[in-house]
Amino acid sequence: MLNKIWLTMMAASILYSFFNGTYAETVAAGIASCSDTIQLLITLLGIMCFFNGILKIADRAGITKIIARILQPVLGRLFRDVPPDSEAFGAMTLNITANLLGMGNAATPLGISAMEKLKKQNHNRNTASHAMCLFVILNTSSIQLIPSTILSLRMNYGSGNPFFIVFPMWISSLTGLLVGILAAKFFRAREERILTCRQ
Repeated sequence: MLNKIWLTMMAASILYSFFNGTYAETVAAGIASCSDTIQLLITLLGIMCFFNGILKIADRAGITKIIARILQPVLGRLFRDVPPDSEAFGAMTLNITANLLGMGNAATPLGISAMEKLKKQNHNRNTASHAMCLFVILNTSSIQLIPSTILSLRMNYGSGNPFFIVFPMWISSLTGLLVGILAAKFFRAREERILTCRQ
């Protein structure tokens, strides 16, 4: 789907530039952006390696396991349909912990694994379960204690105080997370009321 969206956007911009008489400028800008992208990636590589190294040390020091243990009671209340001793619950806990620490590379396969296990527990294969929807919300609006990518970009572009955005990001992420959880709980309660009335 994403490939189709990008292809449509690129085709639309090229067609527009062709009829607008700016085709040469559009092609030149596309080629220049490729060069700029490579330079940006090389510049960011060192900063990203630094933050990932810190996060890896935290993981090796057992901080990931400590956070996972702290999260288990909270997640147990949110995901009452998922047994705490199941593989799905363990994968969800590790995924959310990795997201908290900004370990996106480690979080992605854990998230996919958790979703696959939740799908196996879902009785209705044509509809996502409440646990699956809630997990997507937690994964999407996850709070990052160290938003390494944003910090790297701010450092690269010469921000006077690159860490200034950390606290506002925590507030906005937490707000989005709470709104998402409340919305999921509201719609589940509504669905259960509708099913009860039909019975």
